Amino acid sequence: MHIRIYGGLMERERQSIGETLKQLRRARRLTQKMLAADICAQSVISRAENNEELPNVMVLHQICERLNITIDQLMLSQPKNESQMGLRFQGIYRYFVRRDYERVSLLLEEPELLEALYSETDLQLYYYYLGSCEFFVEKNHVTALQSLRKGLSYTYNQDKQFVSTIEVQMLSCIGYVLKESGQREKALVELKKSYDFAEKLPYERKIFELAKVYYHYGEFLFEEKDYKEAFIVVARGLSFVQQFCSYYYLLELTDLNGKILQKLGKKELALPFLSLAEYIKNLDFVKSFDSLDFENE
Repeated sequence: MHIRIYGGLMERERQSIGETLKQLRRARRLTQKMLAADICAQSVISRAENNEELPNVMVLHQICERLNITIDQLMLSQPKNESQMGLRFQGIYRYFVRRDYERVSLLLEEPELLEALYSETDLQLYYYYLGSCEFFVEKNHVTALQSLRKGLSYTYNQDKQFVSTIEVQMLSCIGYVLKESGQREKALVELKKSYDFAEKLPYERKIFELAKVYYHYGEFLFEEKDYKEAFIVVARGLSFVQQFCSYYYLLELTDLNGKILQKLGKKELALPFLSLAEYIKNLDFVKSFDSLDFENE
């Protein structure tokens, strides 16, 4: 059963909810299909965003959980502010996927951004980007872990029904920083957890950025000399990249796969991967991100 809202003031409220839902979805870089996965039909999301019909309370609760907001926050959100935040983070994101962390760091310091942070998801993204910059730019493991864990704490808990792709990436990033700081036992826990979450996500909810989750875990296993398990993880990562027709972490996964095959005594099989990795190094593949469209339906 769905809730229909008619006329006057209620009509204006309905429009606000529909517009807000669409802007929240786009700010999280989710398509309607991704948002609806395992919850409802895509048409339910479409009708809600077009101000035709709101889903029932149970479905709406699950939708809000995936968006990392409460139903109350959805009802009270201001679409204009959400839209502006979405655009700000979209700009930061473009530099983030290119791994231009110095530029990201500068954008994170803008007073307008800091003043506009409001929702838990906004704060989570902010601390994800901040922690990454603290590690890759400032080389500060301690503050990086503090920021990453703080960002994760806004939405993540062990009993959460739907784990977001951002949470999966943050767990992987935490594991990577732990590894680089010599805390390998703790790193293994986070890297394995992020890999398992990535594997369990339905295809509709996966995004190309998850490729680095496979690389981080595969690299860890390679360093631990667990070459057979590393080969399985990296093979899954290469298959993932192929599914998304993406260059994101293709170089790293291809090169690592070649090195793993060498360690497994498969030098003839390793050579094509190492040659391909060398070829990819000479490609200006980051330009492919310039044309990315995050509006999604």
